[in-house]
Amino acid sequence: MTDPLEAMVLKALDMIDAERAADAEAICRRVLAKAPHYPHALRVISNALFLQRKYAAAEHYGLLAEQHAPKNDAHFLYSLARQLRQLGPNERVTRVFRKCVALDPTEKEYHIGLTENLLAMDEHAEAAATARAGIAHVPTSPDLRFNGVVATLNLGRAEEAAVLVDDLATNAPKYTPAFLLRSTIQHYAGTMPPAQALKDAQTYWERELPNLPPMAVPAPRKAGPLRVGFVSPDFREHSVAYFIEPIIAGLDRAKFHVVCYMSCPQQDVVSVRISKACDLWRDVSLGTYDAVANRVRDDDIDILIDLAGHTAGGNMLAFARKPARVHATYLGYPGTTGLPTMDYRLVDSQTDPAGSPYDAQALANERLVRLDPSFLCYSPSPLAPPVAQREASGPIVFGSFNAMKKTTHHTMRLWSRVLAAVPDSRLVLKNSSLKSDSLRADFFARLADAGIAKDRVELFRFTKSTREHLELYSRVDIALDTYPYHGTTTTCESLYMGVPVVSLAGDSHVCRVGLSVLHAAGCGEWCATSEDRYVAIAKSLAADRAALARTRATLRDRMMASSIGDAKAMCERFGHALEFMAREKGLI
Repeated sequence: MTDPLEAMVLKALDMIDAERAADAEAICRRVLAKAPHYPHALRVISNALFLQRKYAAAEHYGLLAEQHAPKNDAHFLYSLARQLRQLGPNERVTRVFRKCVALDPTEKEYHIGLTENLLAMDEHAEAAATARAGIAHVPTSPDLRFNGVVATLNLGRAEEAAVLVDDLATNAPKYTPAFLLRSTIQHYAGTMPPAQALKDAQTYWERELPNLPPMAVPAPRKAGPLRVGFVSPDFREHSVAYFIEPIIAGLDRAKFHVVCYMSCPQQDVVSVRISKACDLWRDVSLGTYDAVANRVRDDDIDILIDLAGHTAGGNMLAFARKPARVHATYLGYPGTTGLPTMDYRLVDSQTDPAGSPYDAQALANERLVRLDPSFLCYSPSPLAPPVAQREASGPIVFGSFNAMKKTTHHTMRLWSRVLAAVPDSRLVLKNSSLKSDSLRADFFARLADAGIAKDRVELFRFTKSTREHLELYSRVDIALDTYPYHGTTTTCESLYMGVPVVSLAGDSHVCRVGLSVLHAAGCGEWCATSEDRYVAIAKSLAADRAALARTRATLRDRMMASSIGDAKAMCERFGHALEFMAREKGLI
C-alpha cells in the first residue's frame, strides 16, 4: 500500500512538472505539518521554493533535507546535491556529493557532479584529483575525462589540457563534446592551427543540429523599430557588463527596441541597472533552451545577439533553434561559434583583419561585421578609486590580473624573460583561483619551472569588492598581458588605473584583442609583434620612471577620451551594424 505522505510528495512533483511550483510548495507544507522531518518533502519543497526564486528558503529546506536524508540512500543525496547546486557552488554541495561517492564509488554521475561543483568553486586542483579518482572507478566515462581536461585547463596547464582533449577526441570519437572543448582550448593553448578550432566547432554542430530543428518565425515586420534581443548569463557584476551596458542604454530608441534575456539566477545591482536601461527584461534563468527559444520567438525578435558563446551559462542550443530572424554573436566568446544558424559575428579590423596579416573570415563560420575603430566600449565601474601615483624608489613591479587558465607555460616563459631583462623587478599576480592554497602551491611550482624565482613573485588574495580589486593596481607599474589568450577587461582596467599594458599580437582574434584595445586607446606602441619586441617594450617602459609617472597621471583621461571610452560613438556604430544586418537579410 502506498504511503499517503509519499503519494502527496509525488503529487507535488507532478505540480513542479506542470510548472506549478507554488502548488507543489503548498502540498509539501501539508506533508511537513504532519511529519516535519519527512526527507522527500523537504527536498521537493526546496526545489519548489527555488523555482519561485525564494532562494534563502530553498537553501534552508535543502539543509534540512540533508540532515534528515534516508540512511545510505545515495540516489536521494544525489538528487539533493544537484538541486542545491542550482543555488550556487559551495562546500555544502561538495559534502553531499562526497557522501554519494562514498556510498557508491562505481556510479559515474556522483563523480561527475562532484567534479563539476569543485570546478565551479575554482577548486581546480581538487577537481583534477577527483576526476582521476573517478576514472579509476569508472574508466569508460568520457564525461569524467572531459571534466579532468577542464580542470587541467583551469590550472593554467593549457598545453597539457590540449594533449588530454586530443586524446579524448581520438579515443572517444563519438563523444561530441570533446570536439567543442578542443576548439575552445585552442584559445588558451595555441598548439593547433586556428583553422582546426573552426573545424572542431563545425564537427560538434554537424552532430548536434539534427536534434535541434529550426523554429518557424513570423514574416518580417515592415514598420516600427527593429526588435533587438541580447542573451547572456552575465547581466551582472561581470566583465561582459562593463562593455554591453553602455550599448543597451545608448541605442537609438527611435530605431531599436531592446530586450534583454538574463539566463543566470544570480543577479545584483548591475542586473537591476541593466534591467532599467532596456525596454524589456526577461529572466529566463530557470528555463530550458527550448523555453528560451520559445520566449524569443514569442517576443518577435528581429535580431538576437549572443553575448556568451560557448562559455559557462551560454545559450547556444537556443540559438541553434533559430528563434529570431537574424542571429549574431558578440563580445563574450573570442572566436567562431561554428554554429550554422549564427549569421554574423561583431569584431573590428584589428582583431579580425580582412586579408592581412591573415584572412580572419576564413576562420569564422559567421560573416564578420567590423565595428571599427574598435569593437569594444569600456564603461568603468562607478566604484573605481582615483589613480594612485607610485613611489619612484623601489623595484619595478610588473603585474597581471588575468584568469589562471590564460596564464600558460608559454606566458610564464615570456614573463621570465621580462624579469631577467629588468634586474630586481618583481611580479604580482591575481585571479580568483589563487584563493585556493593548493592552487597557489601549484602555481609557484609552475613559475619555478618557467624560471621565475618565488622570491620575486607576490600572489594577491581574492578581493570581495570591485573597489578593492582596482585599488591593487596602485601596486603595479606595468601590466603584462597573457598569450595567446589576451586580457580584455583586465587590459581596460589597467589603462583606466593608469597602468601601461604590454601585449603580444598573434594570428587570431583571441591574441589580437590587446592590439585592438591599445590601438583604440592611442597606445598601440605597447603591442609587440614578436616575443623579443614584447620584452624590449617592457624593458623600455621600466627604464624611464619619470615617463611612467607622466603616463600614470594622464592615461585614464586619454583612454576615456579615445574611441574605447566614447559610448555615444560606439552606439552609433553598433546601430549601423544592426541596420546593415537587417538590410542584408531583408528586414528593412
